[in-house]
Parts: sequence; C-alpha cells; structure tokens
Amino acid sequence: PRVIGGERLWQLEQVAEMPALRSLRVYGCNMLKTLANMPALESLEVRDCGSLEQVAEMPELRSLEVDRCKRLKTLAHVPALRSLHVHQCGRLEQVADDRMPDLESLKVKGCGSLEQLPHDIPALKSLTMHGSDRLTNMLALESLNVRDCGSVEQVAGVPALRSLRVCRCNGLKTLANMPALESLEVRYCHSLEQVGEMPALKSLKVDRCDGLKALANMPALESPDVRDCNSLEQVADYHMPALKRLRLSDLNTLKQLPTRLPSLEELIMENLANWEGWAAAATGETIFTSMPCLREAYFYKCPKMQTQGMIDELARLQTLRVTKCPSARLGWKLLKNMPNLIYLELDGPALESTLPSPLSLQVSTFLPSLESLTLKDNNTEDLKWGKVPESVWGLSQLKELRLESFTEDISLGGRWQCLPKLKDLRLSDFPNLKSLVDVNNITPQQNEPTCPTDAQEQIACLSKLDCIHISTCPALDLLQ
Repeated sequence: PRVIGGERLWQLEQVAEMPALRSLRVYGCNMLKTLANMPALESLEVRDCGSLEQVAEMPELRSLEVDRCKRLKTLAHVPALRSLHVHQCGRLEQVADDRMPDLESLKVKGCGSLEQLPHDIPALKSLTMHGSDRLTNMLALESLNVRDCGSVEQVAGVPALRSLRVCRCNGLKTLANMPALESLEVRYCHSLEQVGEMPALKSLKVDRCDGLKALANMPALESPDVRDCNSLEQVADYHMPALKRLRLSDLNTLKQLPTRLPSLEELIMENLANWEGWAAAATGETIFTSMPCLREAYFYKCPKMQTQGMIDELARLQTLRVTKCPSARLGWKLLKNMPNLIYLELDGPALESTLPSPLSLQVSTFLPSLESLTLKDNNTEDLKWGKVPESVWGLSQLKELRLESFTEDISLGGRWQCLPKLKDLRLSDFPNLKSLVDVNNITPQQNEPTCPTDAQEQIACLSKLDCIHISTCPALDLLQ
C-alpha cells in the first residue's frame, strides 16, 4: 500500500504498525508527527510535513528522502541505508549516529542547524552539501558537490575523489593533493589562489574566482574552461600534452598561453583585454605556441591580439572566426596556409588586410575547401569597407554566405551565377540595399568573375537556393 497526502489525510498524525510495508510516500500531511514501527520498509519519501519531529529506527530502510519538514530534529538509526537526501529541514541537528556502513549517496541542502555529518561513512561515493564544511572519514568518496561551505580545505584528504564541484566557498584558498580527481568545477570562490597539480584531471571549469593567479601543470587535462578570473595571468607554464579543447573568457590580466599544445583541436578566446596573441618580439622572433592539431579557432573581443606567430599552426584548421579583434591582421599569407578551411568568419578589421579586391580571381585557389563565409563590416571609419568586397564573388565553391552591416551597397545584382553551389544566403543590416538583381546589363571589369547580365537569369540563380534570410534591409524591394 501507499499513503499519499491529500484532502482526506491532512489530519493524519501517525503512520505506524505496518509490518509488511516496503514503500511509503507521504506528501503534505501537516499534522503528521511520527513515522515508526515499519520493520520491512525499504523506501521512504516525506515532503511538506511541517509537524514531523521524528523518523524512528527502520532496520531495512535503503532509501530515504525528506524535504521541507521544518520541525524534524533527528533521524534515528538506519543501518541499511544506501541513499539519504535531506532538503530544507531547518531544525535538523543530527543525521543518524556516527556510523552508516552502507550509505553510498548523501545530499544535504538547506539544513542550517546540522552541525556535523556521521563520523564514519566508509562506502560513501557521492556527497552533495550546501551550508556545511564538515567532511569526515569518507575514504571511498568519488563525487562531491559543496556549496556555501566555508573553506572545505579537508577535501584534499579524500584520496578516491573523482568528481568535485565547489560553489561559493569563500574561505577556500587552495585545491591540491587529489591524485584521482578527473573532473573539477569551481565557481564564485573569490579567495581561491591556487589550483595545484592534479595528475588525473581531465575536465576543469573555473568561473568567477577573482583571487586565482595561475593553474599548475596538469598532464592529463583535456578540456579546461576558465571565465571571469581577473587575476589569472597564465594557464600553466610549459605545456599540456593531452589538451584538446581550451576556452578562456573574460580574463583581464591573461598575457600568454602554454608554449606547447600538441593535442589541441579547439581554441576559444573571448574578451581578453590584455592578451597579445602571437605578437612579434623586438628581435623579430615570435611568442610562439605550438598547436599542430588545431581544427577550430574562435577569437572575439581580443583587442591586442596579433597573429604574426600563428601562420605555421593553421595547415589543418577547418573553422576560423575572428571578430572585434582590431589588432588582428590575418593577411593573405596566413590564408594561403589554410587549404583545409571550411568555415570562415571575419569582420571589418580583419577584412581590411585579408580580402584585397585585386586578388578576386585567386581566392578560390587559396581557399579550395571553403564552404561557408561570414563577413561583417565595421562601423569605424578607418576600418570600414562599406561595400561587399569583390573577392567574395570569386569563391565559386561557397555553399553558405552571410553578409552583415555593409552600408553602401545599393544592389547585389549581376553576380549570383558566380556562386553556382550556393544553398544558403543571409543578409543583415544593409540600410541602402534596394535590389538583389541588376536590371541593367553590366560589363565585367578586368580580374572580375564573369557574371550574368540578364535579370531573369539572376533571379533563376536565386530561386535555386534552399534558404534566403533577410533582416534589417529597409530599402530592399524583393519584387525587383
């Protein structure tokens, strides 16, 4: 049988004397004070029972979940318990006795009166705590999630720990000596200064830890994601041989990357105010980062990023995005080193030196694999193109073309037959664009691709597209 809270049971004061009962769920029974004498019970879930004061001894209980029972003070001896979740029980002072030999999963949240956990939980593998920093003998613990818990410095004494999540533990200064740890997430720990060497760590996420200055070498690390750590100056000091994906965001003091990233496949750099990228030194040498396996690179709002030392690392690159990086000058020499590039996104500053009009006929030979191109013009006058570069129409292999913020184009007609493989066209923020086709015959200039001169032929080219998306083009007359 099951007892479930409802209109008929709200005055229930006691559930007891059920010798064969194995599973019990009780919701919203505000008069209930005692649960007792159920020797065969294996699973118990109690929610919103505001008068419950005691859960008596239950020798066969395996799973217990208690939620929003505001008067509950103690949980009696439950020797067979394997899973215990206690949420929002503000008066709870004690969780069973000092020993829970079979407990494997423990979650404690919103229990402000709880002073300590059981002393000996030898089988515990997963622990979630909010508001307590008292870790005891948990040698088998593999997963730990702590929040609002002071320093939790003793976490370093858990040798089997594989997964650790720490949030808002403002007294925490150091994380180190966790030889088995594979996954670490640290958020809003403003006093954290050091993340020490962790030989087995594969995944790392650090967010808003303003005191963190450096990450130690982590030879097994595959995927670090570090954000909003305004004191961080460097990510390791030499190399990370296993690193495959690196994301760094909003790090105002970061100045350099490790010198060797031999396995890196994806690089994401965002909002790095002082990172200088791969700038040439005064001697003519470059600050070099070896990335022979790099496939995808994203750079956004890195105002000081330079690219002189980057050329040799791009032979295998398939995706490149560079936007709002005014010091980046990719140059034609760099593009010639990317024969495998499939997706390219650039804005005004990068465009200024990347797609010069006189080379329009050679573009497709420099970028033979390019299928998707996104170009965004810049509003700064000295870096502004105004019109779509003629070079674009030489990319006959394009399947996707996205153009944004070109303010001087009136017509894009006369060129669509130059892109015979185009399937997806997206135009945005062309304030003066009036037509997608040119009703007047045009004569191709020297070094320009041969394009259709008949309006119907141009329309036929556009009609073959799978998708045309147009936004913020107020002057455009589609009927033309």
